[in-house]
Amino acid sequence: MALLAFGLLLGLALIPLTSSAEESSTGGTGAVQRFGSCLTSGGQGSLLLLMDTSASLQQTDPDGQRVEAATYLLQELSAFAEETGAELDVAVAGFADSFDVSLDWTPLDRDSTGQVLDAVADYSSRDDGWETDYWMGLNGARKHLADRVETGDCAALVWLSDGMYDLDTRRSDSEKSSYGKTKPYGPDVELTTKSAEKKLEQAGEEDICRAGGVADALRVQGVTTLAIGLARDQDASAFDLMSGIATGARAGDARCGKRDATNLGEFVLAQQIGDLFFAFDELSNPNNAPISTSTPLCQGSPCVEGTHQFVLDASISSVRILGGAGIDSYQALLISPGGERVQIDPGGKITKTFGAFGVEGTWVSSAVFSLTIDRKKDKGWAGEWRLVFIDPESTGNGTARSNIRLYGDLRPAWVDAKSQKLVAGEETQIQLGLERVDRTVVSPQSLAGKAVVDAQLELSDGSTLPIVEGLTADELGKPVALDLAGAPSGSAKVRLVLSLTTAPAGQTPGTTLEPQAVEYPVTIEPPPAYPVVASTLDFGGNDSADPVEADLSLGGSGCAWLGKQETLTLPEGVKEAPVTSEANDENTCATDSLQVVLTPDSVGSGLVSGTLRVMTVPEDGGAPIPVVVNYTYEMERPADAKILWVTFGLLLFAGLLIPLLILALVKWWTAKIPGTGLSWYVVSGHVSDGSSFLTRHIPDTSRVTRYSLEGQDRRRVRISDRTTLQTKPYMRGVASPGRTVVTNAPSVFSTGTHGPLAVQGTWVAVLDPLDPAHGVVELVALMSPTADSLERLLSDARDNMPSAVEELRSKLGAKPRRQQDEDDWGATPSADRSQPSDPSDDW
Repeated sequence: MALLAFGLLLGLALIPLTSSAEESSTGGTGAVQRFGSCLTSGGQGSLLLLMDTSASLQQTDPDGQRVEAATYLLQELSAFAEETGAELDVAVAGFADSFDVSLDWTPLDRDSTGQVLDAVADYSSRDDGWETDYWMGLNGARKHLADRVETGDCAALVWLSDGMYDLDTRRSDSEKSSYGKTKPYGPDVELTTKSAEKKLEQAGEEDICRAGGVADALRVQGVTTLAIGLARDQDASAFDLMSGIATGARAGDARCGKRDATNLGEFVLAQQIGDLFFAFDELSNPNNAPISTSTPLCQGSPCVEGTHQFVLDASISSVRILGGAGIDSYQALLISPGGERVQIDPGGKITKTFGAFGVEGTWVSSAVFSLTIDRKKDKGWAGEWRLVFIDPESTGNGTARSNIRLYGDLRPAWVDAKSQKLVAGEETQIQLGLERVDRTVVSPQSLAGKAVVDAQLELSDGSTLPIVEGLTADELGKPVALDLAGAPSGSAKVRLVLSLTTAPAGQTPGTTLEPQAVEYPVTIEPPPAYPVVASTLDFGGNDSADPVEADLSLGGSGCAWLGKQETLTLPEGVKEAPVTSEANDENTCATDSLQVVLTPDSVGSGLVSGTLRVMTVPEDGGAPIPVVVNYTYEMERPADAKILWVTFGLLLFAGLLIPLLILALVKWWTAKIPGTGLSWYVVSGHVSDGSSFLTRHIPDTSRVTRYSLEGQDRRRVRISDRTTLQTKPYMRGVASPGRTVVTNAPSVFSTGTHGPLAVQGTWVAVLDPLDPAHGVVELVALMSPTADSLERLLSDARDNMPSAVEELRSKLGAKPRRQQDEDDWGATPSADRSQPSDPSDDW
């Protein structure tokens, strides 16, 4: 197996166990498994990893283990894609006060997995963002996934946050400039007071959870949402909103959204850092849900209470395990049916080979290990296995957890799918069976255990038609009726679910695997002589309430008209957006194309979506047959009209200054960072009283980021959430060179108030914009791609940064905390380099 484990052990002995994953999760594993069945059925997958970057992560996850857990997930998904042939693209984004994509859609395959992992690794230092704005993060994620839903149908959002919905008051001009004073979901409220802050937080929550809001929009788009709350010391109630967004259910009888979230969302609460691995493990093999178990640890020696048992037979080819405990210094012991033992000690690499099986594993954190067991032959493999968790110090603390995935390589199959044609109103005989992942047909009678298959047809409007339930191994292969009487034509899915139980081992019953699901996308065709209607309609997007026209193409003969419609989502402020057509009954029936008009009554930010029921009839007459069409329209609230008029006036005035503008253009064009590349090293800590965190800092060259300037924007380079470099031209004299500044926070360079265009070989200290007097200072060492000047820059910053920061704070009017023995006469640096940078000082 290409990757190490996760899915550990399943139920203990004959007694069903309650798992910690079950205790802290909502929504079941149906959502993740639905995403997996879509992938293994040949759908194009798109997974967006949305990471919280708020500053509170410095307390809740100071060691960046969220990044290690996300890396584990992506490695496992890469192995899943390689082993199953699934096509999966991944994008990575962060959110705090806004939504920010750091890696756009990239295939998760052998050639590009490293690039994806590097993008995730960057988030270990992205923990100084402002606010935790759920609305901005989720709406940004929804829009980023929208196009992928249209092209792939297998869309998932993995969303991690460590706190509640939280906005912050803009107190200074720099905060207002950097973060804006309003929000799209409350454009008339300025975030300049505490009351406004609370009002907008409530407005954001309401817009997410109202009927037709952001949560509903994600569900309408078919996005599978896995939300992970990093609780640390917080109460579980702090994540009530996050859970509701993913699953629809909130505390008590409250709901989030009107649309049904069944099999579309799951929430997992990670109360310890180690829980993150189990949370991400939910999605590490999306077509094979883990069976989770939680027990006490054995104290000092093996015991029944701390033993996790599972039973294998010849139908199982491998087992993947993720195991952990609430203490670091525990041991685990794996015992095979033949009595072979594998000791699992903290921190060590696990490699053992026996006649019937091989074991490979590693510790993914100080308290969590992953394990893969591969079959070599049946004798010594089939039977009862045990995994024992032991506390050698007998402290009485901690709980053992495990996830187990048994890989049987079996899945349900629609054997004659390629030769079948589904027609609305007709009954079709189909054949169901079993196959391996490589599409090899398996005889159901050859199984030693028990197999049962269920099947249903899922229509585009969300309704389902049962096909068969409880089909046993003896019945597989016989024709099954698929009755399409009353079913509309258009897109649909045939969903098959296999429930498999391994053969018993003596008196120990077999292990029931998590159901395996497969989906077959189908098109239900209209009867002969009826027109063919497209199943989706995209009205595009706009920032006005003007009517929008679209043509729905019609193929073949016959005609169609617009029947009933259902609106599913609307942006806040839009009460209705009806879709109408002049072809609205059989007498006005349209041919070739059906022209429809969407007319919103107002404008807002969000998704307009719904379903149209288009009625079709053949050219020579006949009973009308409905076709369900899904439509979408993306709205954006326009810029404030006052701002637009001011902008127009300024542009008009600028027309009188053409000569100066030409000079400014030349200056701007030449104000670029030179060279082929840039590298930087970012470290942060407290600076005060002539001392800094650099005194004891030991450089870690693995944290150096290298950035190619070729083909990139040389005028603006984003270093971190706090630091963005911006080049500025000098307007004082024709020959004056440009300079480099930090745009979004008070800063001082090693060269003075600003840096040169050739910033390689300088350092810059950037203050906390929320607390410039006492907050953490971010030091950025800027170097050439070789980064060979790192030691020199850190040494210079160690000597000169404290005085530069002190004077910068003084110029800002921010009085630093002073020690009792501080020299009240102060000191003046030899260079006046700590004046606050003003990006507009030369214009």
